[in-house]
Amino acid sequence: MAISVIPTDGHSHVIQIYSDITAEWTSGDDAKVVNWTTLATTDTVTHQIQLQSPSPFSEVDDHAEYGAVFYSTSNAFNATFQSGSHDDVRIQFINYGRLPNSRDTDFRPIEDGWPVFGLAHDLGKISGPTVPTVFSIGHVRDPALRYTSPEGRVQPRSLYFWSRFSAISDVISFFLRDYHNALFKAALLDARVEHDAKNISADYAAIVALSLRQAVGATEITISKRNDGSWNTSDVLVFLKGENYPNVTEHTDVNDESLKLEETTNMLIMVLSYAQKYNDYTQLRRYGTLFDQWTPTLIDESLIPGYQVTIDESLAGNLPNQTNLAIKGIIGIKALSLIAGILGNENKSSLYSEIAARYVDCWQGLSTSSTGKHLALNYGNSSSWGLFYNLYADRLLKLNLFPASVYQLQTAWYKTVALSFGVPVNSRFTYTKTDSQIWTAATVTDIATRDLFITSVKKYVSAGLSDQRDLYDASTGAAGDFRARPVVGGHLGRYLEPFKSSALIMSVKISDTALLVL
Repeated sequence: MAISVIPTDGHSHVIQIYSDITAEWTSGDDAKVVNWTTLATTDTVTHQIQLQSPSPFSEVDDHAEYGAVFYSTSNAFNATFQSGSHDDVRIQFINYGRLPNSRDTDFRPIEDGWPVFGLAHDLGKISGPTVPTVFSIGHVRDPALRYTSPEGRVQPRSLYFWSRFSAISDVISFFLRDYHNALFKAALLDARVEHDAKNISADYAAIVALSLRQAVGATEITISKRNDGSWNTSDVLVFLKGENYPNVTEHTDVNDESLKLEETTNMLIMVLSYAQKYNDYTQLRRYGTLFDQWTPTLIDESLIPGYQVTIDESLAGNLPNQTNLAIKGIIGIKALSLIAGILGNENKSSLYSEIAARYVDCWQGLSTSSTGKHLALNYGNSSSWGLFYNLYADRLLKLNLFPASVYQLQTAWYKTVALSFGVPVNSRFTYTKTDSQIWTAATVTDIATRDLFITSVKKYVSAGLSDQRDLYDASTGAAGDFRARPVVGGHLGRYLEPFKSSALIMSVKISDTALLVL
């Protein structure tokens, strides 16, 4: 947080600045006991707050139950500090315009007197703009998470910045000093994203401005240690915060048969998208043998996926032979074709391409409703319908696998089933997802339908009914349980062209792809 003061009346003013945080930053349980300390150096003033009895790798109500909170400012502009009950500290500043540099040592539960940790600056008499007064807040856990490596070893991992700094005080000092540089770079990024997004619409620009922050804020860059205790800078992994975080230990269980097509094709989409964008085939060559192992499953199960599910549909319960999942599986086969071609295996490439094309023909007959007006949610269920956002990958990877008539059919249909806050994920419920709608917006064939989706998401986000949760009711705008998830990075899929022939096309950089779960 940075505060600048600019007089607007032509007169001089005496200015003091105050800010505090409460111990609620340390836990989701206000009955837990916290302790704290305050360190003042020549550079900074820092309050450090943590639980007296932390529980590593656990959380309560999306609050980590271990680690420490650091609230800091530069030791300039007559900086002062105080810790104590919320009434005492705030009244002290109101009465005197400064704090007494005192430390409360009565450690207690968060809810007992609601201890706060105040920082103040006395800017004195000013007659013109002031330089920014900067405050920083950070929650630091070490280890940040535990992770099961491909070898099956549970590994503690730390945040990447520890490879560059030896003490948290050094981190804080650098962070505060780097404010102007960071602000400049952030402004450049914001300007670029806004410029690109406004080529779509002002509503789209508003959505991605929020989404960028949430997506980045919900990711962590981590590093491991070598056996000798030194940082292994060649082992850098980025994690998206989700269910069970910070425990990333269950992903090696390969027995989840219901997500085989979903997750296998996700990997193929991401690796091929990166290769196409940057002409870097390193990952394709490295994992080519693994892709070959996945091929039989995709060929055997994509057209008739049985009771496998997509992530969205798993929320509503299983249905057999879901149309959207079949789309994804067939795209996976076509992706394998392109990968084989890149790797120089033309025979495999031709075979997989032929299979994918044949499956599309069969799929159309199986998935189209009896009225011919829309695709069914699952084969043979003509009264059902859904958002077929998996077509997005057909455009993203430039596969041109599904015929234009499919896109045109769905474009006309979506308009007929839209509710006040958007189009439901499927006909079984009224809930929808922001990312699913934005991807679907990239598959429609006219701007009016595209803007229907984008404007609906903007309406929901700006209605003030919740923070930007990606799951909500398309009828009422009421938010679901998903909170502050990085999947909103999917909103950053950008159009290659504003309009071309009968399809609108979205593309993403690899930095965005890492945040997409298609």
